[in-house]
Amino acid sequence: HGVGDVLEGERHQYRIQKALGRGMTGLTYEATYTIPGDPSDTEYPVAVKSLSLSTMSSWKQLDLFKREAILLGSISHPSVPQYLEAFETSTGDDQVWYIVQQLAPGRSLGDLMRNNERLSEEELTRVCRRLLEILSHLGSLSPPVIHRDIKPDNIIFDRDSADEPSGGVFLVDFGGVQRAMADVDTTGSTMIGTYGFMAPEQFQGRASKASDLYGLGATMLTLATGRPPTSFPQSRLRIDLSTADLPKGLAEVIPRLLEPVEEDRMTADEALRVLDGATASPFSARAPEKRGRVVWSRDDNDKKRLRLRVEPKGLGEDLVGQSTFTFAWNAFVFLWTRGALLGGGPLFAAFSLPFWAAGARIGGQTVRSIYQAVARVDIEIDGPRYKITESIVPSRRLSRLSSSSKAAALLPKSVRGLWDLTKREYQGETRDLALGDIEFNEKADWSLQLTLLRHQPRKIVVDNNNDDETLSSLDDAPSSLTLNIGTGLELSELETLRTLLEEALPQR
Repeated sequence: HGVGDVLEGERHQYRIQKALGRGMTGLTYEATYTIPGDPSDTEYPVAVKSLSLSTMSSWKQLDLFKREAILLGSISHPSVPQYLEAFETSTGDDQVWYIVQQLAPGRSLGDLMRNNERLSEEELTRVCRRLLEILSHLGSLSPPVIHRDIKPDNIIFDRDSADEPSGGVFLVDFGGVQRAMADVDTTGSTMIGTYGFMAPEQFQGRASKASDLYGLGATMLTLATGRPPTSFPQSRLRIDLSTADLPKGLAEVIPRLLEPVEEDRMTADEALRVLDGATASPFSARAPEKRGRVVWSRDDNDKKRLRLRVEPKGLGEDLVGQSTFTFAWNAFVFLWTRGALLGGGPLFAAFSLPFWAAGARIGGQTVRSIYQAVARVDIEIDGPRYKITESIVPSRRLSRLSSSSKAAALLPKSVRGLWDLTKREYQGETRDLALGDIEFNEKADWSLQLTLLRHQPRKIVVDNNNDDETLSSLDDAPSSLTLNIGTGLELSELETLRTLLEEALPQR
């Protein structure tokens, strides 16, 4: 379309003013419309996105375009330009589809970056906070809305609208949007996003709410440093931020949004609390380290803070063989007992009792082995506070089936409790907890020395020769535990750790 062309919509006529740019699924124009009968003859600015049949490379583009129109009609947020209508036109040799939204004032952050215009620290924080609020809102919808292409070019910023409900920040181009749970393409092979701003899981064709948070982290890193994420060194998908000069507030948030593993990323609400100063980030900006199935992060400023995760090792061939033997043993004993009852009576069947006992013992050992193979263990220590979580189902999608979720409310109570059985959590407070060093050996295993200080009661000694009291205390008697978890955390070690923590004196 050229300048001055008129598009016949179902609600209004739209006059093209200029081309704005090309998005994920179409070309966008700035246009205006008037309301018939309005004496002021006011021209209202709009953004018109178009998709032409003749320029389509695949039918997937049309599917995404129509999906965007339906979605925009269901979103009501001051930082998402209001949807007006969608329509299509046909000519002799082409067909064109259109989406019309109110035009967001301002310029894209991508344009600002290309013109070497930098945002102030206050503006950076404002943009980050507003985008977190948008993503929190989109994630709260049922089903959640996943943008999948958060980047500077899709964010409009207006310096003069800070006091408006939008905060002068707008999120646009929902062409790659996905509605979780309701979208058949949730785990499909379609890869949507922009290199450098895509979360690692998007390269596998899947996305979640955490994927948009990764895109936000990459966007804020670009805005704060003037460098794209791809210009920073990486190791195992983790961006090295040691050379990044980040503002104080964002330095607590950006590294946590750029975690390669989606379950490790901050949620939008957690990041907002950190930016608002309600809570401090539990760990410094130092990136977590990984060795084998173990991931941990420590606070450089407070050595008593530790976060540690041991991923499940999975079902190996030995465990499959053990499970098969357990099933075969108990099936044989069952058939033998049944035949004895039918043929020889209860007395003859009683000879099977020792075999039942052996089968129960073997079955118990197998169940414990399976649990250990599929359970993930998270240990968080923050000064005197600690929390240990064992979970068989760490996936965020499956966690929606917890008994407290809305989705679970539709299920019978007996079924709702099943997910809760797959997760056990222990937390408490100790008198004092000292953390030793993390050491590696030649086999790439590592050990963590945990030392718990159990304080003894104070002993008062009175000097009869004067009026002064001499107060002394017995030496602390520390109890220590070494976890050798290079190949996983054994249940016996976890039980010992839990007992050690629970028996500690509470903090006074």
